[in-house]
Amino acid sequence: MEHPRIIAASAIALAVTLFAIFSMRPWARRVGLVDRPDTRKQHNGRVPLIGGICFFIGLLVGLAYLGFIDRFVMSVMMGAALIVAMGVADDVVHLTVQSRLLIESAIVALVILSTGYYIDNLGGLLPGDIRLGIWGIPLTIFAVIGLINAFNMLDGIDGLAASVALVCIGSVLMYDRAGWTAVGAMLMLQVLFAALIPYIFANLGWPDGRKIFMGDAGSMAIGFLLGWSLIYLSHSRVGRLAPVDVLWCVALPVMDTLAVMYRRMRVGRSPFGADRQHLHHLLMDDGFSSRATLALMVAAGMGLALLGYVLRAVPDPLNLLCFIAATVMYVVGLPRLLELRKRGFRWRPSTGVARFVPSRAAVRSMPTGASGEDHEPYPVARDADGNEPLRALCVVAATPEAMGVAPIAQRLADDVRFQTSVCLAEVPGTDGEAALRLFGLEAQERLAGDDGTDALVNGVRELLDQLRPDVVLVPGNGPATFALSLAAHADEVPVVCVDGDASVATPSHWPNEASRRIVQSLAALHVAASEDAGQRLQLEGVPEERVLVQDGIVAESLRTGLDTLRTEPRLGHGIAWRFPFLREDSPLLMVACTADRADAAPLVEALEMIARRRPDVDIVWPREAADAHEASGALHAFGNVHMLELSDYLAWLHLLERAQLVLAGQGSSFPGQLPGKPVLRVCDTPDRDGIAIGTTALAIAGRVLTLLSEPAIYQSLTTATTAGARDGLPGGDVPDALVRLRSGNHESQPREADDIRYAYGVREAS
Repeated sequence: MEHPRIIAASAIALAVTLFAIFSMRPWARRVGLVDRPDTRKQHNGRVPLIGGICFFIGLLVGLAYLGFIDRFVMSVMMGAALIVAMGVADDVVHLTVQSRLLIESAIVALVILSTGYYIDNLGGLLPGDIRLGIWGIPLTIFAVIGLINAFNMLDGIDGLAASVALVCIGSVLMYDRAGWTAVGAMLMLQVLFAALIPYIFANLGWPDGRKIFMGDAGSMAIGFLLGWSLIYLSHSRVGRLAPVDVLWCVALPVMDTLAVMYRRMRVGRSPFGADRQHLHHLLMDDGFSSRATLALMVAAGMGLALLGYVLRAVPDPLNLLCFIAATVMYVVGLPRLLELRKRGFRWRPSTGVARFVPSRAAVRSMPTGASGEDHEPYPVARDADGNEPLRALCVVAATPEAMGVAPIAQRLADDVRFQTSVCLAEVPGTDGEAALRLFGLEAQERLAGDDGTDALVNGVRELLDQLRPDVVLVPGNGPATFALSLAAHADEVPVVCVDGDASVATPSHWPNEASRRIVQSLAALHVAASEDAGQRLQLEGVPEERVLVQDGIVAESLRTGLDTLRTEPRLGHGIAWRFPFLREDSPLLMVACTADRADAAPLVEALEMIARRRPDVDIVWPREAADAHEASGALHAFGNVHMLELSDYLAWLHLLERAQLVLAGQGSSFPGQLPGKPVLRVCDTPDRDGIAIGTTALAIAGRVLTLLSEPAIYQSLTTATTAGARDGLPGGDVPDALVRLRSGNHESQPREADDIRYAYGVREAS
């Protein structure tokens, strides 16, 4: 076969693959052949899973142009087509491991029957001529399936599986004893090499940043084609490769797979389970970017191939011993690497399972875009009683009230009994991702749109179908609370409503009052942020047994946010420009009292007195525009009083951080202590921690003016609040309550839910 024809066939395969990639992208999104981000897949958006289909089409067209397809290549390509079809099915419906292994075994057996090729002897690996006979058939099936799954497991970051495949094909071409003499399998690998090149560029985001993944169809097809090519080229009737050369050609995927399976089986887990102990996971957890990890992995594969090429000068048995020694070093050396990396990986002694649990520092230091395509099933850890983890969906919005779910999600993520997914309900004008990073969280899913819109309803339905949670946690006032509660109730999934009782009056996200009452009736459990919030829920008809008071949810979320904002100022970068009216050198008084309190009138009078006596002090009162106008219209006459409609959690934290004094109402969930600043409660006797300053206008204004004008008194209170600030995560009783929901101790379907749902004209279809 002339070299120009081979080059032309390779160019055609490259061009056809590239054309297929751009042509099939819209089709993949229409039919749902996309990879969605979740707790393990950290890529952005829904990425088409068409890479494997595209380069397989390119390979077919290139071979058809070449016109040199023998019986072996024809049989292997037919088997590869079946593998691709199975991979597409797996990408769509997620086949079980057992069904995949059964189908793969049948396809490999069909190729053996149609070609007559299998591993019938061990060549020169061992002294003597060892014939395997019929036992070579199961060995061949095991070898091909092993390489299929080796590449499937290796497909963990952008470009890795395909790049390693190029290294393996290049190694085969380098090891070939007969040079460029035309052999069907060798020509097939050369055309496959060319077809993989455009996929790698597209997988890495070239040219427009829109990625594609190869999916299980692509990774398994690569392993299948390489496995059969190596068996054919090393067969005694062909003799293009020595049997030991085969091992060195695919050394990296084989060693990595053996190492990971060994560690899984050592702790009693399935060898086909998933974890973060592949080499690319270890490198990224140690701080390497995805591109650096890709380069290191490709270099490692090339290094192993070159080592095997150098060892061809020694006898085959000695060469085999060197490969075994290298494999043992790889398997035994990786646990040492596990000891060296300290971030984001915790050992659960009770289960003997190492699980990836990112700490706050680990999440902040983790390279963005580190995780690309990872199709291994998530590891199923079990608690001490042998129960599978409870799948908890936590819905968070970056508003002061809805962020009460974040500290609970943080606690659930650290609990081995839960597999936690975080969904960000997007609110215009907020930075939800930055707000989540304050708590060491990342959003695996996103919802956009207002309650009642088709986009949000469809997004909620798709979210529940994809994650299939055992329990859903929603904020008491969030943009997706109503739609999620109805959809979860229709699926008989318990809904837990976290009522934040925030100290800042945020705009209501309820379509109407009836919607709020419906969600109250549907929720199997209400988590109230204060006793006052719990009593309010009971007055509105929520049974006492379905109210769990967790003092400190809002308080600790504020403390955690402020602490992180101080240590990571870049998270709040760009917020200050929203408040150009705040003077840089002026003290700031933050009023954290909601507008529906009975003490609003004396508070407004007190603020007038403070604004008049101290025009150098900026006063900020975040309230809804309508309430602010009705309750305190007189304050608009003062240039240093600013009435804000504030819904962004980061902006709320920024103002709290700048404030010298904070005014809070009695019975609210606002903390009585904040590090570095006094919190004054507008009450006569505080029902919780804090400094009571009275309820009359004169008392409020007098205490505030005294603290603003007496640095010694202010400093003493600041020191006391800093020393008394609490540490730890709130919501300690919530995980146990969620576990009881699964066991049936809580009524997940409230008795009155159906009556209320039909009374307001709501049906299950909603």
